[in-house]
Amino acid sequence: AKKGILSSALDSNSIRFVTHLGISEEDTQEICKILKGI
Repeated sequence: AKKGILSSALDSNSIRFVTHLGISEEDTQEICKILKGI
């Protein structure tokens, strides 16, 4: 389940959602790197 959630967090919709929350694009990219590393 966790892997599915992490994978879905990397899709464009989730990235747009994270960006919408006020997180900068740079931070979003860093978050994606961290998620990919898990």
